[in-house]
Amino acid sequence: MDWDELSIDGKTFADNKMVDQDWLKLHEMSQVQAFAFIDCKLETVEKPSKPFEYIEVLDISGNKLKDLDFLAQFPLLVSLTCRGNADLKIAEIKSALKQLPNLKILEFDPDATFGLSSPKEVRDECFAAAPELLAVNNLKQDGEIFDDENSDDDEEEEEEEDEDDGGEWDEEAAQPTEGETEDLEEKEEDGEDDGEDHGEDDGEDDAEEPAAKKQRTEE
Repeated sequence: MDWDELSIDGKTFADNKMVDQDWLKLHEMSQVQAFAFIDCKLETVEKPSKPFEYIEVLDISGNKLKDLDFLAQFPLLVSLTCRGNADLKIAEIKSALKQLPNLKILEFDPDATFGLSSPKEVRDECFAAAPELLAVNNLKQDGEIFDDENSDDDEEEEEEEDEDDGGEWDEEAAQPTEGETEDLEEKEEDGEDDGEDHGEDDGEDDAEEPAAKKQRTEE
């Protein structure tokens, strides 16, 4: 069976602990790109013995985790959501971020401080630890709202403009310039003059022909 997303939300684990044997089951599903274990009451998650080089999205919300060391085995992770893990401290979060070079999106509870004085300070610490981050709780580093959909739309519009530049009929380019128009008019006038000259010559020839015949007759 092919998998793109897998969720085991609400699953219970012995002693509220996920062990390497649990991770091995996930390794059997190599098509999984997004994995979630939400509200599983987990307090401990062992570091997998093998890395997950195909999972890009991970949601570990609603647990009671105190460290995130296991994330080092998710090198291609792009999006991480860890809401509800109130026992985490900023040191554990920063340590995990340094192990995720491809992470772009990070989400946790908007009012979480993780031992710091304010959510803004948390955001600043996260961006400092992971320069590749685009958004923390849907906010960019400058505090502006991050709009991923608009970013995609802008890229698509630029691609469409590039394609249109090479395929549209340019009405202005198709029109002759002023110099070309004058040349065309002169050629048309020359053509009319030639027609008139040929017409007169033909008339004269026709008029002379009967006289020649008359002369031969008289002879």
